[in-house]
Amino acid sequence: MRYEWQYSFTTKLLQFDKVVRYSIDLQKGNSDSSKKIQGFIEIRPNNKLEKTISTSGTVAVSIPFDIKEGTTMAHKIAYEFSQTMAFEFGDFQISWALLYCERIPETEQEKEEIGELTHQILQISLQTVLEKQTFNPSILNDFELQRYNPVLLKLFNEAEQKTDLIDKFLTRFKILEAEFIENNSRVPAKNQLKGSNTLKQVFYSIATSSSKNDAAFETLVDGLVDARGKCAHLKKYKYGYLPGDQRLKELQLLELQLRELSRALIRFT
Repeated sequence: MRYEWQYSFTTKLLQFDKVVRYSIDLQKGNSDSSKKIQGFIEIRPNNKLEKTISTSGTVAVSIPFDIKEGTTMAHKIAYEFSQTMAFEFGDFQISWALLYCERIPETEQEKEEIGELTHQILQISLQTVLEKQTFNPSILNDFELQRYNPVLLKLFNEAEQKTDLIDKFLTRFKILEAEFIENNSRVPAKNQLKGSNTLKQVFYSIATSSSKNDAAFETLVDGLVDARGKCAHLKKYKYGYLPGDQRLKELQLLELQLRELSRALIRFT
């Protein structure tokens, strides 16, 4: 049985007229090991003519591991490949919203075993679509426009436009850094945030009755600062987040909490 992890890609600067395949060698065991495991990466452009300025298609990663053993490795390979492509050619984006693996039978017995259920969904990232609101012109009078901190407003709106969850969180976290964290201070970031009466007041203004206490506030601060560290230290794969990482579910929840906290802070200040 062969397993193939498939990722959607888009690029505005490259045009593919055929499928492109690259072989990859994986070392088994430590870096001194002589045992090699071979796999491949394929770029499969969409066959249909696209009338948009972007080219899209599939990046397929095939390595000799099953879903349980190979998923993390396949995500890492796809991520590093997309980063190399973007560096060399200026633009190459992989979508991490829908990830799935295809089981490809190589014998008649394997065909009978899996039947038509060849694809397995690994991850679906859903985003709530907000309902449109009726615009009230009186909200945007001169006084209202002037009272928002322009720096914080810019960071919040930049985060809203980000499609990558890690970029979105890091941009949003800069709001807390701009207001409450002194980078040259010997006081840890967690302690600086926890020691801010303003931030605590903002938290209390949006907290539910069950979480309106100092313990809940400090737990949120710990979670936000720890997540910021994981986002910023991607080279530590066992610690930092990577696209497709199962731990991104925790980051997704924290990003929503940070969004609510940031919005309340901007209105408060």
